[in-house]
Amino acid sequence: MNRADPDIVAVHDLPPGLTEPTDESVSRTWHTLTRLQAPPARTRFRRWVPVAAAVVVAGLATAGVLVLPGGGAGPGVPVAGGPATPANPKGGGPTGVGPSAGGGKIEAPPLGPPPAMGESTPINARQSLDRLAAKAAGSPTQTVRPGQFVYTRMYGVISGDNAGQMVSDETEIWFTPEGMTAAAITRNGVQDQSVAAPTGPVDHPSIWQPTPAWLAGLPTQPAALKAELLAGMGDNAKWSDDHLLAKEIGELLVSSETLVPAGVRVAMLKSIKNWTGLSARETVFDGKRIWAIRQTEQARFDELLFDPATGRAVGRASGSGDTVDYQVLWTHKIVGTAGER
Repeated sequence: MNRADPDIVAVHDLPPGLTEPTDESVSRTWHTLTRLQAPPARTRFRRWVPVAAAVVVAGLATAGVLVLPGGGAGPGVPVAGGPATPANPKGGGPTGVGPSAGGGKIEAPPLGPPPAMGESTPINARQSLDRLAAKAAGSPTQTVRPGQFVYTRMYGVISGDNAGQMVSDETEIWFTPEGMTAAAITRNGVQDQSVAAPTGPVDHPSIWQPTPAWLAGLPTQPAALKAELLAGMGDNAKWSDDHLLAKEIGELLVSSETLVPAGVRVAMLKSIKNWTGLSARETVFDGKRIWAIRQTEQARFDELLFDPATGRAVGRASGSGDTVDYQVLWTHKIVGTAGER
């Protein structure tokens, strides 16, 4: 059975001859070009950003001003970022990217040097997942009380232009636990004023709207866990279940990794072993050794990045062919107010 992927709905039918934009190029475009749009009453950050952006990108593609990403590499190929844009001494810059003064392309903001990307070495995916599961079995789980927030900081690199230049990117999100809705977002030092305050309880928790209780009650058997995660998605004819899960598990863990019980982490890793299009690489990113577990379909891939010492998911990456065009690490913290770090 195939499932829905709302991130690609609005960009599915682009004009003939245009390459489909990646989620990352869509997201970057959204941050500037939806600035004047009125936000919905209740939004999921991880679902709303790509969908809203997709409509904008589709129009940009028609106008011929979309820059598609490049840079990075897949298993066994050296990974190195291109020269960074000039550093911003204040540590900030425009939110996302916008049209250049001269027009004709989308330019990355000046955010300073990107984190260092090391070379990649292929590793055995299924053996690596077994080792990660053994480590994750003893991992701690945090709890969040009513009125608290999950603070996520994502930092890494994103493709800046057609030449393969990789530029720095940082996003800070304060999630309210019920539904993991963004109460506040700061992108590259600039607060997003369009974020709507989360309201109301979640009637039907799912992979798209998790709650602490739903996460705590997830199955610890791999097949049952996969079925539960897929139950929150609708039908789609373009992508397989495995590809959708590779993407959506990454989206889930952006907000919720620290709240996932150890038994569920283990079941998730065991379930991933059965994915089609599975491969893995070891690399060093920002001085940290990571294992990237990749699922590839139709020349498009999504990766979950793990710390081999703990078995915990510490980031995500994605790209096309053998090119990584987006790679970030994350940290999580339970805080008392939106804006607290």
